[in-house]
Formats: sequence, C-alpha cells, structure tokens
Amino acid sequence: MQTKPSSVFFILCSLNVATHVNCAWKYSFGKIYTYNYLTNISTMDRNEQSTAHLRLQAIVHLSPLITHQDSFIFKLQASSAMIEGARTPEQPLYLTSKYFSVLKWTSGHIDNVYMPQDTPIHVANLLKGIASLLQFNSTPQQIDTSGSCYAAYEDLGSTLKMSKSHCTGNKVVWTNKHKILGINVTSSHTSHYDFSDDIIQEVTSRESYDITLNIRSTAGFSVNSWQSLKFVSAADVPVMKAKNIDEILELLNKESSSMITKTSLSITKEESCSLSCKKPKKHLDKLQSFLGPENVSTVTAVNAFLELVTRWRLESKKQNLVDVLKDEKNSEIVLPLIDILAAVQTSTSHKALQEVMSFTDNEEDITRQERYLQAMAFSTHPIQSVLATLLVMYKTGTSNEKLMESIALTLGAVSHTYSMTDRNNSQSQIVEDIKSEIVSRLKNCTDEHCYLVQLRTLANAKFPDLIDVLSEHAQSNQPMVAKEALKAIERLPVNSIPNKTKKILVEIFSQHSKPQEVTVRSAALMVLLSSDPSLDDIQEVISQLADERDNELIVYVLDLMSDKAKNNRHFRNLIRSMLAQPNISSYHLWSRMGFSSAFSGLIAKTPDTSATYGMFMENSGMGIMRHSRSDFNLINNQQITPFLSFNLYTRGMDGLAGEEDPSQFEEDNDTSTTAGMSLDVLGVSLRPTVFFDGVADLMSSVWNAPDEPILALQGNILLHDHSQQIALQNGFLVDLNVLGGLSIDLSGSISISLWDRNSASLVNNSGAMVVQGETKIFNGPYEIGSKFTMESAATIEFSTVVSFYETPFDICLKMNHPAFILRNNIESYEHLGSHAARTKHKISKISHVNAASFPFHTRNSKQCKSMDTNDD
Repeated sequence: MQTKPSSVFFILCSLNVATHVNCAWKYSFGKIYTYNYLTNISTMDRNEQSTAHLRLQAIVHLSPLITHQDSFIFKLQASSAMIEGARTPEQPLYLTSKYFSVLKWTSGHIDNVYMPQDTPIHVANLLKGIASLLQFNSTPQQIDTSGSCYAAYEDLGSTLKMSKSHCTGNKVVWTNKHKILGINVTSSHTSHYDFSDDIIQEVTSRESYDITLNIRSTAGFSVNSWQSLKFVSAADVPVMKAKNIDEILELLNKESSSMITKTSLSITKEESCSLSCKKPKKHLDKLQSFLGPENVSTVTAVNAFLELVTRWRLESKKQNLVDVLKDEKNSEIVLPLIDILAAVQTSTSHKALQEVMSFTDNEEDITRQERYLQAMAFSTHPIQSVLATLLVMYKTGTSNEKLMESIALTLGAVSHTYSMTDRNNSQSQIVEDIKSEIVSRLKNCTDEHCYLVQLRTLANAKFPDLIDVLSEHAQSNQPMVAKEALKAIERLPVNSIPNKTKKILVEIFSQHSKPQEVTVRSAALMVLLSSDPSLDDIQEVISQLADERDNELIVYVLDLMSDKAKNNRHFRNLIRSMLAQPNISSYHLWSRMGFSSAFSGLIAKTPDTSATYGMFMENSGMGIMRHSRSDFNLINNQQITPFLSFNLYTRGMDGLAGEEDPSQFEEDNDTSTTAGMSLDVLGVSLRPTVFFDGVADLMSSVWNAPDEPILALQGNILLHDHSQQIALQNGFLVDLNVLGGLSIDLSGSISISLWDRNSASLVNNSGAMVVQGETKIFNGPYEIGSKFTMESAATIEFSTVVSFYETPFDICLKMNHPAFILRNNIESYEHLGSHAARTKHKISKISHVNAASFPFHTRNSKQCKSMDTNDD
C-alpha cells in the first residue's frame, strides 16, 4: 500500500529526521479547530451475563497559540459534554466548558500541561484523556494518562498504528503469594491516527483488560474502553498576542477564576468517603451478630469478615480500632475481631492490636495471643513493621513455652510471605537479621524441644540459602529433630535442593552411615521423591528393599512410588525402565502385604484446578500407627498449593499391645510412649499438640477423654487478596479488588473402649469459603462496575476405627462429605453523578453438590467390609 504524503510528513517529524520541516503541522493561528469526542467504557462478567456501560461525548476545541520550529502551544477545551449509561438516561456533565488546559507539544510529545488550580478532578482527568490522543512520537517510551508505557508504531499506509504495553498506570498494589489464589490480567491497547492536510483528521483508541481468577477462569471480568476524536471544522478567532508560554499563562490567568499551574498527564484519584466516613464501631454494629460462635464456618461469618476487612483498611485512626477491641459489648467476638484486624494489614491495625495485646510472663490465658499470632501467620502482604515487632518478641522471649513457639512459627511464616511479596524484600536487612537470629539459636540449642522449635520456624520461613543447615540436622541422632529438618527441606522449592542434599537423603534411607528410625527413613524418602530424583537415586532406594527386615516399610515405600508414578509421567517412565532389571521386578519384592499404605485421589476437578487428597499411613507389623499424614492440595498449571496437612504420630506404642514388633528397628530403650498431632494450613505449620507423653499420661487420657470434640483449629483466614489499579487513557480509573476468605472449624474426637478393645476417632473439618471480586471504573462522581461472589460451605469427615481385640489389629478408614451448595452471584451497576440514581442488575445461580465418599487403597476397602460384616 502506498503511503500518503501527509503520513510521510508525520513519520519524518516524529522521527526527528526532517528537523527543517515545521513539525507542528499546519494548524493556523487565529483559528479554532473543532472535534467530536466520544468514549465508551464497559465492564462485564466473564460469561457476559451482566454488563455496565458508560458513554461520554463532548465537543473539543483545539486552538494553536504559539509555534516555534517543532514545538507548539495548544489550548484545549471541551463543551456540551453528555454522559449516559446502559440503564441511565443521558445527562449533561456540568462544569466542563468552564475549564481548559494548555499543552506544550514537541515533536509528537506533550512536554507540559497547565490548568487552573480549581479545575475539578474529574474535569481535569477528562481533558488529560483527550490530550493523550494528541501524543505520538517514535520513541519506545511514552508518558500519558496510562503512565509510562512502551510504544511501538506501525505504518499502515493511510493510517499509523500505535500499540502500547507495560504501562506503569497498570499497578498491582498487592496480591497473594500463592499463584493459584492470584489473578491473571491480560491487556491490549492500540491507537490509529489518520492525517490529512497535515492535521489530525481522526484518532481512535481501543484498550481492553481480561481479568480471571487462576483457580477458576470462568470467574472474572472484562473491561473495554474506546475513544474517538474526529475533526469537524475550523473557524476564525482572534489571535492571542503572546510570544512565549509565560505571556500566554499571564493572559489566561486574567480570564481564569484561579491561578493556572503546571501539572502532568497523570490522572488523579478523587477520594470518596463512602466507605471510610463511618467509624469502625458503626460498621461493626450491623455485622456483630454474624461473628458469634454459632456462626463459625458459615458463609455469613465469612461475608462479615471480608466486609470489615475492606472497610477497616481505610481507617487511619488507631484509637477507633482500639475502642472496638476494648468494648465490653464485643467480648464474645474478640477472637474474630483479632482475625479481622490481623487481615487488615495496615500500620494502624497493627498498632491497635499491639496496644491491647500483652505478651508478659505472667499471662495465664494465652487464647487471645495465640489467635493473634495464628492470624498474623496467614498475612498476605505483611508490612515491615509487623516483621520488626515479631523479631523483637522472638528475641525478648517469654517463659510460656507454648506462646514462645507460636511467636517463632509466626515469625517464620511472615518472613516467608514478606520475602515473596517483593524480590527486594528477600535481601532486606530485616530478613537477614531474622535468618541470623534463628540460626544462632539453633546452634546454641541444648535440648530437643529447642531444636524442634527452631527447625519448625525454618520450615515456615522457607529460606533456600539455609539448605546446608537443614541438611546437617536431617542427620541428627534424635529422630524427632531429623524429621523436622526433613520437613523443612520438603517445604523448599525443588530447584533449591542440590544433588549433595539428595545424596544425604538417599544415605539416610539406606542407613549407610548409621541405623535410622523407620519414620526418619520414610520421611527422607518422601522428600527425595518430591525433589525430582534421578534414576540412580531410585535404584539405590529399591535395591535396599531386597535386604530390608521391616515388611511394613517395604509396603509403604512401594505404595509411595506407585502413587507417584500414577500422577507423574516422568517418574512413571523411571520406574518402567527399572522394572526391566530382574533384581528389581522380582515377585518376592512387589508381592509384600501389610497395613501401611500411600494413596492419593481426586476430590474435585474443574478445567482450571484440581483438588486432591493424599493419605499416607505408616504402621507397625501389628497394625499400630507410627505416623499418619493426610494432605489436601490445590493443583493447576501455576503450582501445587498445599491447602491442609494433618499429621498424627506415635512412639513406643508396640510394647503396650503386649509384644514387640519383631520387624521394627530397635529404638532407644528410653523412648517414652507418646502421641501427638501437627497441622499445616496453606504451607504454614501451627504449634503441634501433644496428646500424651508417657504411660500414665496415656491412661489418664483414656479414662478422662472429653465427651465433646477437641478443637484443633478455628478462625478466619484470607485466601484471595488482590488489589490493582489501572489508569485508562480516557482519564477514568479502574479499581480491581478480589478478596476471598475462609472460616474454618477443625475438631476431632476419640473414644477408646478397653472392654471391647476398640477405638474410634472422627476428624471433622467444616469450613465456608467466599470469594468476592469487583471492578469499579470511575472518574469523580461517575462510576460503573461489575461484581461477582462465589459462596459455599462444606464439611469433610474422616473417621478411623481400630479393633485391637487380637493381633494384628483391624483398621478401617473412611472419608466423606455431605451434600452442599455452591452459590454464584453476578452484579453490574451504574452511578453517573452524585444526583443520579444508582442502578444495578443482578443474577444468582445455585448449584447442588451431592454427598460423596472417597476411596482409599484396596486393602482398606476389604478391611472395612470385613469389620462392617462382623459388626452386623
């Protein structure tokens, strides 16, 4: 296609090639050029069921005032502005014609912008949006209302196309470190310029944003904006007698009602007090009843939690939040209020919590302190002052061991999140200080408990550069210490585990250096399998099984490998290549039977995400549990996110059954009879619970077992937490916010009958989840937007029945969930002006999920069937 002369003229000017040409085009003095301006903005849900729309049109007057070589001074003014929506009738946009802007234009670039000081923000933004259409230069970097952008040009013959990307006006304020709980935003922005007679005949600009949840791509929004500036006519006007910009501003100041000042093309956000004008107490009054104990793990509790988090993030006065916490009327909901203020994550909320919390040595009831630390551990974008406070608490310490451990675990968890929110944070001085302090304490430990606390802290912190420290402690002579170090290694990214560490894992399993407790060996293998092992590593492990005395360990290892091969193609190919070797594919090895098992399955699957469960049980030859681990994960192409992990362990239990297990490696005779539980949520380890320590403690637990379930975890946690601001070229702003919360109640009960020689346990995990999203597009009092809400409440029950009437014991595991409901709401709204009515359109959809039971390995199914038959 042949390029028009006017297009060539423009390209030469913008490239600064023809500097002798008057690159201010042929706009004439004493004339005013009139354009029709139109902008359309729309936002809708991903399924296009509900749409909000805004249409703004105006007449634009462009007056050339001064020219000098390739520079030009323009006066830009808009009049007859009208605005309308999809459900809002057309109405005038007042005050527009009263104000103007003065632009200094040089070689396609607007250097300076001048406006009267009293120009309303929304009018100023509108004029800047129009002015941005006049800007085009060949440099890769362009600054306009969208911020600083990368610009690329393409000559299409009769028109010139500009594409913009990587604009700084598109800014993520914060987001969740877990990608699966994050947001994906894709965008495109193009403009087309049509030149004739060396003036702009028409400019059209389109920009679009596609916003989706990573966990569910059908949830999200689209935002589309279109601008058009089209030449209409030119008319004569008196020439302004001025020689430079200063003289022009002096003359215009006489006409203006306020002083004209220099500004930029960046648009300004006009703050509104619609959410922040009321005190926190007023916000709480209408939601207080939803936060009571009877509403734990309900949708109403989560909605109240999210609403207060949103509103209180705007609160700037610490005392207002302190008053809420100290109000006697709120005494029964103090714990949920602590969750809320911890989730707010502002310096104001942090100072308020610090004022009402006490961590002195004379504290007897530490319920509130533990809840505060638990809530802080799940921070999504912690500020540095929170980390500094936790470090001081960690250094200062407290005589209460439980509270001290919770402080340490929270410090580790918040350190990791802080490091993930910004790549510079991981190298910050405070993070380095935390590393040094934890490692120093670890080196100076003199008892097992101290080692365990520091290693659990490192497991939460996930510092890759401390892999050597963790590898050293994985070889500890104390089994519990070794297992905690192995767990901390498992938490690290796979690419941060070097080959020398993998060799240590193989050595631990193979017992090359020294004998190891069975659960330490299996823990080392679990870490190895999750660390992209080599063919040699796997061959070494399997070759050790030929001489293995512990039949249960053999069964467990082979189950682990079979389960991983089922879900991992690369590992499956490794196993197939090894089975060609006679010593590995022997029937004697693969036909072993036992009580131990490793099995994973699918809870739910969508096109974007899978929810999986894994049950890993290590038993002795008599059927007594050594260690049990239940994992619940979220998986998509972004990452595997550990959602919940429930661990039970016992030591020294075989002797209580009347005989020792001959297959088990001989442990230290001083090993006491003990059992406990640990819980990990979203990759954060909480303080573990010891059920009993010693035979006397065990018998006391049997005779005094509570009738009511024991609470393991209760609280409100932020899941999705994404805030983003997008500056549109037309002068409007987009606020994108996605907030998701979980209200969880995890409890367990156990009954033991010495008469019937059986036991039954039930773990009940009930929870409610709500995800809310909104795109609000606004300029001053004019706004449109879209919202979505996803809600559900469900329960998963996990039961274990053990009959120890005779050995080996009979064990039956069951897991199921009752039927539940998924509710989806979509809404769009328009509010075009402070005096206009707010209109909205809402759609609701309910889906029913049937009750389901989840399968385990075949041996468990046969055992349950046999036990159910005997009961009948």
